[in-house]
Amino acid sequence: MKIYFFSYAYEVGISGDIGGFRKLWELADRLQKQGHKVRIFFPKLPKHYPLKPISYTSYPLFNFSLLRAISAYLSMFFYALVQGLREKPDIIYFRTSPNMLPITLGKCLGAKTVLEVNASFHEFHKTVRVSFLRHFIFSVTERFNVAFSNKIIVLTPGLKEMLLKQYKVSPDKIDVVPSGTDTEHFSSQDPRESKKKIGLNPGRPVIGFAGIFYPHQGVDTLIRAAKYILKSYPDTLFLIVGEGVMGRYWKDLVESEGVESSFIFTGQIPYEKMPVHFNSMDIFVAPFASNRGETSPLKVFDALACGKVVVASDIPSIHLLAKEFNGSIVTVPPDDSIILARTVIELLSDEERRNKLAKDGRGIISERYSWEAIANQVTSVLKTVG
Repeated sequence: MKIYFFSYAYEVGISGDIGGFRKLWELADRLQKQGHKVRIFFPKLPKHYPLKPISYTSYPLFNFSLLRAISAYLSMFFYALVQGLREKPDIIYFRTSPNMLPITLGKCLGAKTVLEVNASFHEFHKTVRVSFLRHFIFSVTERFNVAFSNKIIVLTPGLKEMLLKQYKVSPDKIDVVPSGTDTEHFSSQDPRESKKKIGLNPGRPVIGFAGIFYPHQGVDTLIRAAKYILKSYPDTLFLIVGEGVMGRYWKDLVESEGVESSFIFTGQIPYEKMPVHFNSMDIFVAPFASNRGETSPLKVFDALACGKVVVASDIPSIHLLAKEFNGSIVTVPPDDSIILARTVIELLSDEERRNKLAKDGRGIISERYSWEAIANQVTSVLKTVG
């Protein structure tokens, strides 16, 4: 099959190699290795470049103010249309965004359209407080895309239930395919050596977080838990990897809590250097806020692939995941800094348990959540529409 993938990453300062944008390249790469012909369309912006040896088209846009989004979508449509007239695609794969043009493009080229829904934008908009107009546009475009796409892929069972309830779509139209991770890139390394490589004392415990700094990540809960953890383990370091809108607030909170000497904010780390940062962590924490909504967290999978035990908030999507991982994901109530601290302390005090859970988690990730395994699932879905 010939498959077009659309990347909509046009936001200011967002790198094209993080999160779901990285996922498109990883998924496309594995599908290409299966024999499919793939092409990725992405915006011509700083920090955006080909991540894999895959055919691509980089489309221009007006990189300022309100014209950025509009010009990105129109340019993506035009360049894909011109390319598609030369080599008719079978599938157009796109993710939830305020853009109905992929459906139109599919009609023009006679291609089937596959929509990926990777989160509830309703919940996300509540946490970042978007304008009524932006929320309305998202509502209209998602309803349109759900109705007229040929197939929908969602990352969690909860997202499928959400779409069924909101849009009354046929259950047969929706398939659940989770995110995954590169189990070769993210692999277990010696924690002490990893700590040395990034300038940390190899003898100090490290509690880590990685992700885009959005309110729903719940890092404020981890910050408030730090003083309790430090009472039991005074040498603990808290390694916070990433950047985003909450950066200034979280740094101010660290200072007001009086724990600034124990926190390191690294900023955004290049993808190729992330394994050593994960491996420097003794415990990875994903303290999602209670209003996070449905999620399939890539960083949790990356940490598990590196052989790390994960402590995560017991929100619905994580609850189901934790059951599958047989304890390698230890769940705690969201927004509860005291229980989070208690759980971290218990794990720090039991290295044998940590190592066992980490080994088990790595095994499950390798078997079920490698990009190869995910690509196989996506191929099965595409065959039903292609």
